[in-house]
Amino acid sequence: MKAKKTTAATVTDILKSRKNLASMHYLIDNFKVLHKIVYAMRLQKAKKYDKGKREIAKLLGLKTTQVETLVEDFGADEARDYFVKRLIDAGLATKLWDKYTGYDGKKVTQPYSLHQGTFKIKGEMIIVAPYTIKVKAHGVEFLMMPGSSSDYNQRDVWKGKSWIIFHKDKQIQVKQAMEKLIADYDPIKGQVVTFGNQLEIIELKEKFGSDQVVISPNLKEEMDLVVGMFKNHGTLVKQNVPFKRGILLSGVPGTGKTTVVQALARKIIEAGGTVFIIAAQQMNHEIVYKYVNRFKPVLMVYEDFDLMAAHRGHGGASVGSDFLNVLEGSLGVDGVITLATTNVIEELDQAAIRHGRIDKIYPVDLPSYLMKVELLKLHLDYYKVTVHLEEAVEALKGFLEKAISGAAISSIILGARQRAAVEGRDVTADDLRWAATGERNTKESLGFASK
Repeated sequence: MKAKKTTAATVTDILKSRKNLASMHYLIDNFKVLHKIVYAMRLQKAKKYDKGKREIAKLLGLKTTQVETLVEDFGADEARDYFVKRLIDAGLATKLWDKYTGYDGKKVTQPYSLHQGTFKIKGEMIIVAPYTIKVKAHGVEFLMMPGSSSDYNQRDVWKGKSWIIFHKDKQIQVKQAMEKLIADYDPIKGQVVTFGNQLEIIELKEKFGSDQVVISPNLKEEMDLVVGMFKNHGTLVKQNVPFKRGILLSGVPGTGKTTVVQALARKIIEAGGTVFIIAAQQMNHEIVYKYVNRFKPVLMVYEDFDLMAAHRGHGGASVGSDFLNVLEGSLGVDGVITLATTNVIEELDQAAIRHGRIDKIYPVDLPSYLMKVELLKLHLDYYKVTVHLEEAVEALKGFLEKAISGAAISSIILGARQRAAVEGRDVTADDLRWAATGERNTKESLGFASK
């Protein structure tokens, strides 16, 4: 039996049937209802966003159409909040909300109550908290509001960020004002900062001046090069000369690697740079480098590098690909010099110290006899010991002929100074001889072969 042929007329008759028309009218009516519901929800959401924008604009006496925003990234909540505290303390800003009120670019959020934190600065623990402030400085007025999100998964995105909210016709002036304020009040730039579980600004405690450090001529030349790069950072940028370099100092404990780091750090600060000392073995190094990029030119210091980049056959932390990438500079971060130190270079993963990641490796050996005499003079002056250098050399002749470190010499002078102080008199050559007795701090007693 042949199937009945369907024609256009037949289809039209079916569509026009009373039953079908009733069904279509039912669907249309329900779609209208659904559309109204969706439209109402969108309108309510938009009104909620507009309410947040109106609330923010009202603080500046503006309409929402007059408001413009920028985002300033301070890298960490502590740095942002301490910057805000400094502006308030300087009388350049007033606090508007005691409750933590943030902004995610669309609506004002109050995800949790006021969250105080701490920021350690040169031994002092500073309490900081995120506030919305009105800033009046350099001829302009604007708001600073912490970036935040009520969405827990998005909170990391806004860490350390602050919204700058202002009249749209004042964008250039506000940018210039922020640059000046950051130059004057940013707590990080131009400082020595440890970057571990918490940011901490530290004060360098140098025993000797930068020019008094006793090192090999080659290492001194390298230090001068690095300092020169910081002093001429602008020139290097204009000439398209990459501001990247990796340096590794290797030597047994007590040979002065930390002293070299401190001396170089002091010179870098004087040259207008910022120094970060990485204190944690396990961290996302890509995040670290993205953070320090804000403060370039930067010196990144990794002390005990073997704890972060040990060969896989040894007991240190395994080398992650993100760590190797940032060392090589493949993330495109220019303006960063890397300085690392290690006591056991043979335990380092070769991938971490190949060319392109570490450009120069300098052995920091036990000092030569002449260097030991020079170190002895420095420590006699530092501890205010009045024994003449020639007399001290004669008293310590046997000791200085051994394979000893600069730390050992410091320990001897300190011991002599303590003995004399307890007995209420000046240090004598006999005190030096007494302090040098025993085999403590010789290379052999530390388990290293004699030269």
